Amino acid sequence: MGEVHPIGHMLDQTENLVRFAGELGDAYGQSPAAGSVAARECGETKLGSALLNAYLAALGHLGAAMDFTTGMCQLCRPKIHRYAVFAVARAAIESGARAVWLLDPEITPRERAIRGLRERCRGLRERVRLEKAMGESTIGARRRIVLLQRTVQAWG
Repeated sequence: MGEVHPIGHMLDQTENLVRFAGELGDAYGQSPAAGSVAARECGETKLGSALLNAYLAALGHLGAAMDFTTGMCQLCRPKIHRYAVFAVARAAIESGARAVWLLDPEITPRERAIRGLRERCRGLRERVRLEKAMGESTIGARRRIVLLQRTVQAWG
């Protein structure tokens, strides 16, 4: 057997993570299908919209991970883009891992809703950072962060 090239190994591992996250995400669907885990969780609890946000965030991360993996394939051509592939690989792994974290089948619907709210807070913090850099008002996003944090604290 020949030696495995580090970039090839990284690509294999990233594709495995994306494949795993995709299999996990396929069970939920963007709009909960009748009989799906998402439909059951959203319908059986008072956490419906928070749960749906968690599922949609996970699907967004899955899409990003798959796009990054496709980009890695383009960057892995011989003698082209020597280091860029590592940055793209990291982004793919992070996106896939976030999706797996949100879709973890071992957690309760309540914990999934909390994770979805935390994910929303993270996105709003990024928005505040961007608005601040552009010299725009951050008041609206900061208020939403406070409200989401209060909800997370109240839920557990």
